[in-house]
Amino acid sequence: RRAHVEEPADIRPGVDPAGGDDRDGLSRENAFLTVQKGVNALQAGDMLTVGPGEYHECVRREKLGSAEKDTLIRAEIPGTVVLRGDVPAPGFKKTEGFNFVYDAEFDRDVHAVNEVDSLTIMEVMPTVPELEFNPGSCSYDKEKKKLYISTSDLQAPDRHYYTVSVTNMHGVCLVDPVRVTVEGIAAAGYNSALPLPRNKHGFNTAWGILLFNPRNCAVWQCFSFLNGGGIGIHTRDGGSNLIAQCQAYGNGSRHDSSGGNILCYGPNHDEIRSCISYLSKTQGIRFYAGGKGPGVMSHNLAWGNGYGDIWIKGTG
Repeated sequence: RRAHVEEPADIRPGVDPAGGDDRDGLSRENAFLTVQKGVNALQAGDMLTVGPGEYHECVRREKLGSAEKDTLIRAEIPGTVVLRGDVPAPGFKKTEGFNFVYDAEFDRDVHAVNEVDSLTIMEVMPTVPELEFNPGSCSYDKEKKKLYISTSDLQAPDRHYYTVSVTNMHGVCLVDPVRVTVEGIAAAGYNSALPLPRNKHGFNTAWGILLFNPRNCAVWQCFSFLNGGGIGIHTRDGGSNLIAQCQAYGNGSRHDSSGGNILCYGPNHDEIRSCISYLSKTQGIRFYAGGKGPGVMSHNLAWGNGYGDIWIKGTG
């Protein structure tokens, strides 16, 4: 297990908000526009460098990497690359007949409403009157295309900053990766209004960063916040993976009981090291269910998580 790639890659494609997906991606002047295009171009042993900016997209790749070479997806400057599944909320106005309810026109799918400054994923209420008595909640009328909220502290919405999660897909989802490192990437606002099928990747919800069946992979210096799930690996038939120096906070889904901020499902010589986790709606840092080998947690810090801060559930 290595925390990051030391040796140079064979090819160094790049992504930049000023780029274009009709380019070759092999220089800053010819960078790709989307992270998905850059990830699609990767071969085993390549390194993809993503320039600072926000990228409103969902990135997915199957069978990336090989046992012979390291493959790297990295932020040019750690923490300055943010994959987003949300958009800024519209301006809210007081709803007639209510003291603490506000509404706005919104004509997109609503998977979650996030009060970003308080790291709150708002609770969903089936009717508008219930918002009056449930601070930090929301409701969406799809027929009227109107979004309603009640702020967490009953102050006016202009005292806060809101976003709306508009996709039920993951920020980064790598399926069957081998010797792949994701480094310095942040993901925010990925969630799902309905539970995703359990036989699909994600433990019922959308994740910021999810590796499914990885082998000898690493998630390094990444950030994940206000998603259904934060940073997750589902070892399955893989193993020997590392999550290190990552921060996950404010993640949570009403459909997800086995996720939270940082999760390793079925550990097999996997390690969670030097990570910070706080204010998850559910778990903080967790090993869930038995695997084929041991799991190691070391030098982590977790607090304020809804169900528990450090969780280990062993079976088998």
